[in-house]
Parts: sequence; C-alpha cells; structure tokens
Amino acid sequence: MDPKPQNFGPPFAAPDADVVLRSSQWIDFRVHKLILSLASPVFRDMFALPRPKDDEDETMSIVKNGADYVDGLPVVQVSETTTTLQYLLTATYPLVTSLPGSVEETIPVLSAAAKYEMTGSLEAIRATMHIRGMYEFGPERALRVYGLACSHGLEAEALTGAWHTLFHDAALESYGKELCYVSGAALYELMQYRQRAVTTVIKFLENSVRKSMAAALMAFPRVGPCKSRVSSRNSNATVEPVPTGGRNIGKASHWMSRRGPGNLIRTISWTRWDSTPRCFDMPKTQPARVARERASLLLRSLPDG
Repeated sequence: MDPKPQNFGPPFAAPDADVVLRSSQWIDFRVHKLILSLASPVFRDMFALPRPKDDEDETMSIVKNGADYVDGLPVVQVSETTTTLQYLLTATYPLVTSLPGSVEETIPVLSAAAKYEMTGSLEAIRATMHIRGMYEFGPERALRVYGLACSHGLEAEALTGAWHTLFHDAALESYGKELCYVSGAALYELMQYRQRAVTTVIKFLENSVRKSMAAALMAFPRVGPCKSRVSSRNSNATVEPVPTGGRNIGKASHWMSRRGPGNLIRTISWTRWDSTPRCFDMPKTQPARVARERASLLLRSLPDG
C-alpha cells in the first residue's frame, strides 16, 4: 500500500499552481507548468502531451490512463528525493538558490538538473557551489567525489575530483573503503588520467628548463670546463667569490652588467637553480620556480580523454 502524499508547503504551495511534482518519498510540490516548461524542455514536452479527460469527481485523487490527480491538478511522480527536488526547484524558481553543505550531497541535485536538461538551473547551482568554495576539498575526499560524479554522468565534477587526487601522496589503493564509490571503468580512467598528468608535467618541466638553460648560455657564455670556477667573457676585471643566494646574486649580476665586454671574469662559486645546479650566477626565480607554478596551471587544462 502506497503512503499517503503530504504537501511540502511554502514556497511550493502556491494556490495558483497547475501541476504537482511528487518526490520518491511522496511529498508533493505544487508548482507552475510555465516555469518548469521554460526551464526544462523535458517538462515542456511532457506537458504538451494530450491530457486525459477529467473524472466526474475531481475532489479526490484518481488515476486514469496512468495520470494521477490531486485536487484537480495533474501529478508528476519523479524519482528524486524530497531534498533533491527542493534544492532543484530553488535553482529553477526566482528564489535564492539553496544547496546542501558539501559537493557530495549536491551531486544528486546536479544530476537531476542535467536529467531534465535544466541548463540555467545547472549553471546557477554550479555558480553557487563556486561562491561557497564547495569545489575546494581535500585529497582525502577526492576519490569519493570522483566516483559519485562518474556514476551520475557529471563530467565537470568528475574532472575536479580527479584533479584533487593528484595531491594525494600515496597510491590509489591507500584510499581503502573509498574505492567502493568508484566503478572499475571509472577507476581505470582515473589511473590513465594520473599517468597523463605525470607525463605532461615531466615534459613541461624538461622543456622549461631546457629553454631557460639555452637563454642562460646566451646571456652568460661559459669558457672552459665547469669545475671550481665560472668564466664569462663579460668584464675586464676579476671578481672575488660571491656567496650564492639572496641579494648578493643581484649585486653581482648588477656589477657584471655595468662592465663592458672584454677580458675574462672569474668567480669561485656559482648559483644553483633550485634542483638544477649550473655554473651561472642567475636569480633563483628562474627557471625551476616558474616551471613549478606553471605546472599547476597546466594540470588543470589536461584533456580528459
């Protein structure tokens, strides 16, 4: 025996409503066909279907040709829960968009908006999620978000979840029970994505360092093997050893730039480019730090296929 329907109440209890949306928990939302039709081509086509003739007694709920009526209003039974339908309608009506507290709880709402092809509602929900910082979550939740998004066919949220797994230090197996949220096919796609990310970053860093080294060679041409001294044809004087790092590098570079081309300039120490030791007095801002910063932006643009 089906449970007795209950009304949700305001703001979805308008006296001029002309259709009822019934959740999977038998909660009725009295809404307007016009608003739903403008927001969703799925509802528009549904309401365009021929309406069965009214029963003689419209004061009670009846069933005729599969169409349920309450108080003379047609009822559309949907598969969404009461909370999902509530959040979806707040993004559809001219109301302040109301959402759950996490991206995991909001995924069913996004899925419902995509199901009914509510493009405007979908954008409103995602905009609210961005404003509330719901897309900024830790790597410990990334696999769950990725799995839920994949199961609901939400590509944007799946890619966001996959991106956040890159900040998880351990292997995917360390997620433990979180793996139950991910299907075998989705897990395979995630492994491929992570491998592409690693390969892309390595190539980017190699190219960045290679180009920066080429530029450095042109600016500071070496003379002889790079052992304990650095030789550069940039001055007619000999420079004493300059401690690496900090302002001393800038002073040395400034001093060298003021000398005209001519004889050899020799220094006993040299500067390391972070993890790339080379025999040049160059600021530490190039190239390793720049490469790391750009690599973070590069990962966000990785293709998902």
